Amino acid sequence: MATTNPWPLIHAEREALAADLATLTGEQWATRSLCADWTVRDVLGGAKQRIAGLTLRSTDTDWSTGSGPEVTGPHLSLVLAMTGRSTALADLSGDGLDTLRSRM
Repeated sequence: MATTNPWPLIHAEREALAADLATLTGEQWATRSLCADWTVRDVLGGAKQRIAGLTLRSTDTDWSTGSGPEVTGPHLSLVLAMTGRSTALADLSGDGLDTLRSRM
C-alpha cells in the first residue's frame, strides 16, 4: 500500500518506541547486547541472537533472511520484532513465532 504521507506511521512508531523504552530500568539500559559489545542505550541490539535459526519473510516486500522455522509478516513488524519490540508480534505468524516470542 503506497502512501503519500509517511509521517503518521513514523510518529506512531516513535511514540510506541518511547513507551517501550520508558519501562526500562537503569540496569537494563546498561546491559550488554547478546550480539556485540554494546548496551541497549548504544543501540537496541540483540537482533542477531533473537533471529538465529529462524527464517524471516516479509509479506509486503521481496525480503527474507535466515534459515529455519519461518516467521512472516509486514516488513516493518519484522524489523521491530528483530529489535525486541514485542508489540510487533501481533502482526506476525508462522512456525517460528513462538521461538521469536520466547527471545523477547
